[in-house]
Amino acid sequence: MSNIKQMATSLVKRIQANIFAPLTQFPVSILFLVLLLTTPRIICYEKMSTFLLGIVQDFAIIYLLYTLGHLLRRKVALTKATDIAIHTVIYIIAFLTITICCLSESMFFMELLLIVYETSVEEALDFVSFYRIMVITSVIAVIAVLLIGRFLHKKNPVVGEKIGRWGNPRETIASVLILCSMLTIPLYGEGTLGNFKHQLGGFARYMDNIASVDKANANLQNDSCSYTSSNIVLIIGESYNKYHSGLYGYTHQTNPYLSQRKNLYVFDNVISPINYTMGAFNHFLSLSSVDQETEWFESPLFPCLFRAANYNVLLWENQTASCSYIHSSKIDFYNGKNSLQYDYDGDIINDFVKARPNVEKEKNNLIIFHLIGQHFDYSSRFPKERARFTVKDYDRKELTPAQLQTLADYDNATLYNDSIVNEIIQLYQDKDAIVLYFSDHGEEVYDFRANSGRNAIDGNNESAWMHCEVEVPFLIYVSDIYKEKHPEIVSRIEKSVHRPFMTDDLPHLMLELAGIRNKWYDPKRSLINDSFDTSRQRRVNDWGTVLINYDSICDPNENWKVGWQN
Repeated sequence: MSNIKQMATSLVKRIQANIFAPLTQFPVSILFLVLLLTTPRIICYEKMSTFLLGIVQDFAIIYLLYTLGHLLRRKVALTKATDIAIHTVIYIIAFLTITICCLSESMFFMELLLIVYETSVEEALDFVSFYRIMVITSVIAVIAVLLIGRFLHKKNPVVGEKIGRWGNPRETIASVLILCSMLTIPLYGEGTLGNFKHQLGGFARYMDNIASVDKANANLQNDSCSYTSSNIVLIIGESYNKYHSGLYGYTHQTNPYLSQRKNLYVFDNVISPINYTMGAFNHFLSLSSVDQETEWFESPLFPCLFRAANYNVLLWENQTASCSYIHSSKIDFYNGKNSLQYDYDGDIINDFVKARPNVEKEKNNLIIFHLIGQHFDYSSRFPKERARFTVKDYDRKELTPAQLQTLADYDNATLYNDSIVNEIIQLYQDKDAIVLYFSDHGEEVYDFRANSGRNAIDGNNESAWMHCEVEVPFLIYVSDIYKEKHPEIVSRIEKSVHRPFMTDDLPHLMLELAGIRNKWYDPKRSLINDSFDTSRQRRVNDWGTVLINYDSICDPNENWKVGWQN
């Protein structure tokens, strides 16, 4: 019996010694890494309970890694390699998370990983250019942190020696507390390390969903097609804040061409379900809407249903990276598309005009243009000779000269976009055609705070955030020929301009315009149908983390720019 007791005591001491060892070998490094991983949680202003639990979980994971490293060193000569591997992984996760939190003010960045995955080299360079100050600052900060970490690493022996003299009672208490902290590791990713793993898992699940898109669009069949509209042109804009549009009352004339267009119907109550391109595309291409149980990848994409109805589907886009699954050889998405991308949207239109005689049919065409629009860097979205607005055009004393220049660049990009949309309309104004334009999402451009671009929802002003980042311009143009041939459709368009609509229901409108009927079409979701359901709850997806009821937060008549000049 005494031997068993001695063996048990010896085992407990060995376990305690192994658990306590990292605390005596790397106390300063462990503390430094915990503080580094705490930084993004400070940036994101988390509630105290989540904040504290996150710190404990990060400490537990770091300590477990050091414990495993300690055990590994006893077996093989990998001391330096183990230390380097642990620090490299944690530094990378910390730096990436801090960067993402600075950009999105959110710890939920799976969608950002998807955006990076879909982003082209050109868009990446635009990003670096637009956020160049942040990039330079980040590089300096990374170098500084690495130097500080290296300096503190040398302090481990000094501090560790003092901890090693604590004595058995204190060592036992510390070991028990360390073991208790490790109980938090299986919990949902509250800490920075756990959250990173959770977001990577979400990214992996999304990639699995992409495979489901092929299945949902295989062997599609429609019940009927009347080819109601012979030529349907869909123009998808980018990052368009409608409050910078002259069509929606902006004080600067950013729509000189479209404001003069007859037969142009301006819809004033339309929102996007999300504030980034890829997520928006997923929703407005799929016959599944945000408020339905069916996921977007489980239903067909409406262009594929047009193909199944023998419409000639053409795709001319200036942002190939927006949704890579569109270009999968397994998806019957289009009959023809462009092969080149250009700096300016005017060039993509010229590309289409050249190819048009060979790709466009006499009738039954669906032509989709995806513009780069007002995507940052705004100054790169318009030819310099087309610039009209300068910093002198804005009486905005609350903005710095650099911010005023960004504002002027955005408005110049919006002005140029006006000419592009008008140019596309000109291509079809003498044909039996209907043209739709909307933006994938909105954008902030110093409208209610000192911020431009897109971020996670602002908890201090959810309404203003939604007005800027998810409300979108939505326009329908009909040619004179179309108006004469389809007076009933035009009449329904006129009656629908104030209806509350969300672009995830766009496919139902598109199918109605074409006269395509199938099991997925729902007239209650078609904007111009007399059966349209105006009571639908429009729920906005905040960077993939939560669905927020737009209509319960936003009042069309509120003054959401309080404290800021127009």
